[in-house]
Amino acid sequence: MKYGIVVLCWVTLVLAGSWETAGADVVHGGGTITEYTVWRASDNIHIVTGNYSVADGATLVIEAGCEVRFETAISITVYGGLVAPGTAANGILFTRRDPADEWSGLTFSSGSGGTLEYCTFEHATRYEGNAVYCNE
Repeated sequence: MKYGIVVLCWVTLVLAGSWETAGADVVHGGGTITEYTVWRASDNIHIVTGNYSVADGATLVIEAGCEVRFETAISITVYGGLVAPGTAANGILFTRRDPADEWSGLTFSSGSGGTLEYCTFEHATRYEGNAVYCNE
């Protein structure tokens, strides 16, 4: 009988530990994305603390269901590709991390490409308050 109780307690602790780490926030410190990169919805929330650029020839994919929160004045500039294929049932949120601050949005440079579907942009101040800027 004692043996069964010990096993039950051990299984409960293992399951509790797995539950706490699943879906943990991911911090992205900034830099240049130089290859095909995916930010997964299972890693929610994505916290961007430094400016990013997506290099020519590289693609950043942000999965449906992701929530991407930016520090003050932080942005992503795309020279390659950015694909954010949200769905009606599972959109993508781009917003600020701190309720008192604003982030700087997304910029698509001349020659870059991408798809933004079912994305919500909040509290961005890029170029006269636009969250997404396309430079032709």
